[in-house]
Parts: sequence; structure tokens; C-alpha cells
Amino acid sequence: MVCEEEYVSFMVEALDPDNTGIILFPVFIEQFLPGALDKQELPFQVKQFAVHHYNGLPQSNSSRKVQYCVGAASVYMEYSQVMEAYTAPTPLLRVLRTKWPTIEIDWQVQPSIS
Repeated sequence: MVCEEEYVSFMVEALDPDNTGIILFPVFIEQFLPGALDKQELPFQVKQFAVHHYNGLPQSNSSRKVQYCVGAASVYMEYSQVMEAYTAPTPLLRVLRTKWPTIEIDWQVQPSIS
């Protein structure tokens, strides 16, 4: 990989244009392997990763202690069935769908949102 400052700045702008520090898989693959996602045999791809959430307000958690909730996130790369953020069943999912419109999360324990 090239590590010249000019190139790095160019790639940061190309891969993370909204400057969130998040690089999405399809954007990365398309940048370095143009057309690779078009050649997939599957009708859609699923990106899965762990999600960790905590509510930093002690009074919002049982025993008044900050607790972490772990979930398994699935982001579907097929955008023909994009879900509207405002139709999500929870406020946290509504926020996440503004970035990943097709995200679904299977929580081990449903997080406390306040």
C-alpha cells in the first residue's frame, strides 16, 4: 500500500466522504476491485458484525450501573428492499438505518434507551 500523505488524503476522501471514520465494504471493494461486486452469484450479500451499545446514564440501567448490550448486526447489500428509517421499531434502529438502510440487529438483551 502507498502511504504518501497525498494518496492517503485522496483515499480517505474517496472511501469516507462523510468523514465518519466508517468505511463500508462495498465502497472499499469497488475502489480496489472495480466491478467485483457485480460478478457475485448470490442475489444479495450480507455483511455481519458485532454491535455493542451502552446507555451512559446510570439511572437508565438496572442496578444503576452502566451496562453494555451486545447484538449481531446484519446489513444486506441488496438495496431493492431498502427499509425506511422512520419505520424501524426502535429509536436505536431508526438511527442506525440512517447510515445502513438495510440493517437488522439481533440483540442478546434489548438495550435500554432513554
